[in-house]
Amino acid sequence: MNHIRQTTAGQSFKAPVQQLWPECAGAYAAKVPNPIDLGTIQLKVKNNIYLSVDDFKADVDLLYQNSVDFNGVEHIITSTALEVRDAILSALDDMEEGKSSMVLRASARVTGA
Repeated sequence: MNHIRQTTAGQSFKAPVQQLWPECAGAYAAKVPNPIDLGTIQLKVKNNIYLSVDDFKADVDLLYQNSVDFNGVEHIITSTALEVRDAILSALDDMEEGKSSMVLRASARVTGA
């Protein structure tokens, strides 16, 4: 997560809108009832707030959806939000595949397959 926050795309979502673009904070709060940013997601991961991977994925999707709701689907920031969302979900899929292959290898060792 920290790596993505440091990318060019991630810079737009590394902290709450109020911090990054204070001039937009009021309009954003009026349009977006559930704000989320990469810093908040990272903090929730660190503090074990997510009860499931699906909860984590929901916040990642929310990051993108909030941009759609505030900026519109064609806006460059929304394209960037899509890039960030897809990078995070792809990394998560890679991690899950890695775990699956580790379980399969361990299972094969145990069963002698």
